[in-house]
Amino acid sequence: MKASAAAVIAGMHAPLAGVASAESSETGTALLKRLRLRLNDLDAVGNILEYIGHHDMDNATSDLFSPKKVLYTSEIGMVVPDVPANVTALNKRFGLDLFRGQSSAGFTALGDTRGLLLIVKKGRGWLPINSVKSDVFPVEVTLGHGNPGDAMDFGDLPYVVNLP
Repeated sequence: MKASAAAVIAGMHAPLAGVASAESSETGTALLKRLRLRLNDLDAVGNILEYIGHHDMDNATSDLFSPKKVLYTSEIGMVVPDVPANVTALNKRFGLDLFRGQSSAGFTALGDTRGLLLIVKKGRGWLPINSVKSDVFPVEVTLGHGNPGDAMDFGDLPYVVNLP
């Protein structure tokens, strides 16, 4: 069973947070102009924020986009020294699958379109701007499935991944 990585995200001092919203009939360019947003913006503490529309989900609407249309946090980044080892540990502990079957030594996404953990090597550029390099920041992720009370320790890294 594929698992959603991010049902609830706390501690927003994370390196990347994608925010998914219900699809709108409004074009991306028109939406950005209306909201006066750039495609990717940084928040007050330097997190990259972007609105992500997954067009393969059954949540289309003809309503104009507004903050009320934001559904959930779609992606959260976790910077680690060893991507493959942490990917394996998260998969074994919580059953998180590779997103679209892709993995590398520097970047792997775990979960599905309803929630992804982006496991990356320190110093890797965050796409699409690449000038913001990945770094370690405290983050707490609460998963939406699994054994209640289960958690994972990341040693010296300031991460908490748990179940409610």
